[in-house]
Amino acid sequence: MSQSRDAGGLGLGTVGPSVVFLLASVVLVVHLARSRVDATGERPAEPARINARSYP
Repeated sequence: MSQSRDAGGLGLGTVGPSVVFLLASVVLVVHLARSRVDATGERPAEPARINARSYP
């Protein structure tokens, strides 16, 4: 997309397509984080708690 029309591209430059793909990525991540449609329903395991006194 960023290459010139003579080289077979769309002649859009590098900034425009980069911004479009960045915004699409951010929108997708925010959507998945808020809707959790990709979650399997399993919650991550709680980390093990280490008692400071029993730690060598």
